[in-house]
Amino acid sequence: MRKTNELILGAMCAALVTILVLLNVMFGGCLILFIPIPLMYYGRKASVQYTLTAYITSVFLTFIVSGFGYALLVLGYGAVGLTYVFLKSAKKSKLTTFMGSTIVNIINFLVMLFTFSNIIGVDINEDLIMISELFGLQRGPLLTAVFMGAYLLITVLETWVIIYVFEAFEVLIKRIEK
Repeated sequence: MRKTNELILGAMCAALVTILVLLNVMFGGCLILFIPIPLMYYGRKASVQYTLTAYITSVFLTFIVSGFGYALLVLGYGAVGLTYVFLKSAKKSKLTTFMGSTIVNIINFLVMLFTFSNIIGVDINEDLIMISELFGLQRGPLLTAVFMGAYLLITVLETWVIIYVFEAFEVLIKRIEK
């Protein structure tokens, strides 16, 4: 009975991830950070193997419904949630869990940046030139390092928001279940 409930919850998780992707498209990308939350919740209820299955199902379901680009989005942000689940199930500390999820999110960000930069019109060199002209700075290694540091800070903050929102959601669910 427990395995059946876990499988049903996994199917609902995959469907919810796909619905979040569709809502993310409708609302202009503002729900992107909520994509890993169903997987994280499912991972706290079921085993890591079932969570991995739900993750793969979410990617395929999103590919069928929304296309390749959004499947990559679920693949990347779902990996952040899957890393969180794996590290929490291994009983790692909060710092280790945060750092592991952040590293996966940085890799996700870099893959997305270099994969979709031509499609969405992002050119890092052009952005550096624009910032150096805007602030009257010389373009050099220091400006490049600050620019890349800002990108990395964004991914760290994204990871923090994902984990913080999930933990707040988990507290809310525990209050409701009482």
